[in-house]
Amino acid sequence: MLPLTPANNYVATVLFCGGSNLEPDQWIEDWAIAKYPADASCVNIVPDVSTTWNDDDSLLEGRTLGSMILLPDEKVLLLNGANTGVAGYGNVSWAIGHSYADSPTTRPLIYDPNAPKGSRWSRAGLPDSTVPRMYHSGAVLLPDGQTFLGKCTHAC
Repeated sequence: MLPLTPANNYVATVLFCGGSNLEPDQWIEDWAIAKYPADASCVNIVPDVSTTWNDDDSLLEGRTLGSMILLPDEKVLLLNGANTGVAGYGNVSWAIGHSYADSPTTRPLIYDPNAPKGSRWSRAGLPDSTVPRMYHSGAVLLPDGQTFLGKCTHAC
């Protein structure tokens, strides 16, 4: 959810980005789901105003399993994730190890809801992560403004 501010009359806007557009009939055992490209599209909805999803700026690359953090300056930090596959973990023939995703995304992005449409996503000044984090990863904003990144390596 984007910030509630006087500028938007405290009306809630929910932003949803990335993921997968796999159809139910594509979930078959002998197909490499972990290699399926992640989606780059973003949509938003203002549920108090309308039940219609609105197109927003797309991500700079497809991403699934990302972690979004609302920052104090009203921007959103997007970390972690993968360029291919879906959420899930199991012992099937098409999994990468046991993961249903592959191609970790280590490049963070910043979304600025106040930027003009077409320029809301940026990675300017953001260093790449040195640790791939996909399924069961997370991020949290600490009280001092730093971001803590985590990854579950065993059963969570």
